[in-house]
Amino acid sequence: MVANKAARLKDLIKKRDKSRITVCSIALNHLPAEKAFPIITAAGYKKFDAHEKVHLQIFPDLCDPETLKSLADANGLHIANLGTYVGGGLLGRSVAYADHGWVVKNPERFTSCGFSSENPDELKTEFKQFQHAIDMAVLFGSYSIRVVPGNDQPETIDKIVPWFKR
Repeated sequence: MVANKAARLKDLIKKRDKSRITVCSIALNHLPAEKAFPIITAAGYKKFDAHEKVHLQIFPDLCDPETLKSLADANGLHIANLGTYVGGGLLGRSVAYADHGWVVKNPERFTSCGFSSENPDELKTEFKQFQHAIDMAVLFGSYSIRVVPGNDQPETIDKIVPWFKR
């Protein structure tokens, strides 16, 4: 019986769909995309998650999506997922980045707390950034966009949900 299970497991491993595996560029955040992407390719990956800290920016003047896509294509890579943290503004990113000991670059460019904000102008700005992330995902043919839920407080869920539904 154990031999049967081992043989079935070995067969499943052989048949597994390796094309579904992605790697996050976060491990190469110390390198610009021009140097990181060839390393991802050399490691045998075809798909990767572009992390906002270095290899992807939500601001078009800091990251041209067409250039990034061309660079990925030139390295035989598909940008499968976007690690943008849209929805949470500076507060959401700061919390997500703190786990790694990082600080957010250009903090003045982000809304204070994303979709948790009471400020109508901040909400419009966050939604514009969210839409830009969606546009990039469409351009790249990405499968997902990493988001953060505003200030991460349960009592703000009713405020945040309508923005994500939009």
